[in-house]
Amino acid sequence: GAQYGQQAVVVGIDARTELSVLYAVWVQSPVKMQLLIHRSQTMLFALLIAVHTLSAVVWVGGMFLMHTSLRPAATTLLEPPARLPLLCGVMARFFIWVKVAITLLFVTGIWLISMQGSFGKAGWHVHLMALIAVIMTAIFGMIYGGPFKKLKAAVAAKEWPKGGEVMASIRKLILINLVLGLITVAVGAGGRYLQM
Repeated sequence: GAQYGQQAVVVGIDARTELSVLYAVWVQSPVKMQLLIHRSQTMLFALLIAVHTLSAVVWVGGMFLMHTSLRPAATTLLEPPARLPLLCGVMARFFIWVKVAITLLFVTGIWLISMQGSFGKAGWHVHLMALIAVIMTAIFGMIYGGPFKKLKAAVAAKEWPKGGEVMASIRKLILINLVLGLITVAVGAGGRYLQM
């Protein structure tokens, strides 16, 4: 009985050793390693694309909702004392997500370009998207640092005529960014299929 038990232990150790050797050979195989690296890079690329796309959807989709639905409905149904605090509060919350989206867009965008080699090797659509992204970010900075601050001050002071004027300037800037954003989405979706 003891001999059979010892044999079983030896067999168990030999089996584990064989598996360890096979695993080491498999991992150290150049072909297998290349496959693992390629698979991990593909998964990372897909994740970056997903985050990049979702960030654009959040930013552009939010602007589309504000410009085409929220503001017109608020203008129709609410007087300035109720409308301007509502719009100011909505933008304050939305702009937080815009900052997050901008950060993720640039981080994932630069990462994706580096995975492709360099910016010089990127297609024309990538160059155009990057240019528009910089312009949109600058316009958002103008909105956030200028008219939006004035709107918050006007709402706090209950200066409704002044707040209405500032809101009109914000609306124009958001419209510009919305158009640029829609162009960027279209270029990002179809630009790679158009050879320039």
